[in-house]
Amino acid sequence: MNFKYVIVALTVINVMSFVMFGLDKFFAVKGKWRIREVTLLSMSVIGGGIGSLIGMVLFKHKLSKRPFRIIIPLTILLYWCGCVYVIWNIPKL
Repeated sequence: MNFKYVIVALTVINVMSFVMFGLDKFFAVKGKWRIREVTLLSMSVIGGGIGSLIGMVLFKHKLSKRPFRIIIPLTILLYWCGCVYVIWNIPKL
């Protein structure tokens, strides 16, 4: 399996997650339409956890929301565990 495509896809998803948090914060300050919370959380679940976490901290956005404080770090942990598993078992795959 060529992991180059997986890395590119995860990078794109993380950049998109980061940008979405920035846009949502901008729209919140301006009083305009918002990106739904389920959309922001879904981006983390599909692989954008690191971008989401960086966006939360950098933009100081959604830090007080419990689901964001739990789900985003949990998705990062699960993805790291998955990566470690794949790396340890790559000769067996």
